Amino acid sequence: MAKAIWNGKVIAASDDVEPVEGNLYFPATSVRQEYLRPSPTTTERAWKGTTSYYTVVVDGEKIRDAAWYYRDPKPAAARIKGRIAFGHDIEIEEQGLAATVCPEAKRGGWPGEHGASACHATLCPGSAKGRS
Repeated sequence: MAKAIWNGKVIAASDDVEPVEGNLYFPATSVRQEYLRPSPTTTERAWKGTTSYYTVVVDGEKIRDAAWYYRDPKPAAARIKGRIAFGHDIEIEEQGLAATVCPEAKRGGWPGEHGASACHATLCPGSAKGRS
């Protein structure tokens, strides 16, 4: 089971997460929508398409653009359609998954950015912590 937690609240929980570039994408149906507010921010990713964002709001506190999704991902990213990922300010707990997100991936970004290794874009078996 993977969980996305912020400010003491579980924002998402699922056994069905999709790892991509150091982030876990949760099914949209597993995300508590009451904690999400649409953001006007969009960005473009070369192989994934247009990224749309949510501001996460818990008990009146906000993190702008802390969650994102691809409404119409490019074919190479089709597996993340209908899924939501969370930024580094959101704690990700992983229990009982076969593999967990590499601790190097906590910083986000692309392989080689910030001096990170190629592992940055993949999963590493045996990591005890996952993202935080």
